[in-house]
Amino acid sequence: MRESTMRTMARAIRIIPIAAAALALLVSCSQRAALEDLEANIRDSLRGAEGIEATANITADYGDDVFDFTVKYIGTADMGTVEILEPDIVAGVVAKVTFPECYLEYDGASVESGPLTGDGLSPVQALPVLLGQWTDGYAEIMSSERVGSADALAIETRITDTASQKTWFNSETLLPVRSEIYDMGKMVVSCTVESILIR
Repeated sequence: MRESTMRTMARAIRIIPIAAAALALLVSCSQRAALEDLEANIRDSLRGAEGIEATANITADYGDDVFDFTVKYIGTADMGTVEILEPDIVAGVVAKVTFPECYLEYDGASVESGPLTGDGLSPVQALPVLLGQWTDGYAEIMSSERVGSADALAIETRITDTASQKTWFNSETLLPVRSEIYDMGKMVVSCTVESILIR
């Protein structure tokens, strides 16, 4: 009887780690599914929007020089315009944007701040490029994180062979809060979304 009880206990001890691993996998899969649902909701709200109006503060880091811009995007997930609001020296410059190429076409003046990445990304393109990633980029990594006092869904996508981005979306409003663009692993753009309206 004692030997039988000991065998039963030994089996139970072997089963406990397996059950714990299965439970952890189940929880992990459940969390991943919840994050995927949030990401799908974000994409759907942007793709289906009749209008998107977003203002963002952008810091472009060239290593030796750092430039700050404020830009405004008005349009949809397919096309729109991006206007530079600051700095004053180039304020008012407007470019037409078409997706998914994120091609900028200037009417008159253009902004020559130089490319930030090996693929030629400029600071003025940052907000439209991010918008394109939010609607059509493949989410390689998703995680739950905190931004200030709010829960956020962090989504990372690859823009090109050398460039990638990470954006934090408010988990309740599903609106973007902050983004970072990296080139060869180095952050070259930080973007704080000042306001965004999705109709």
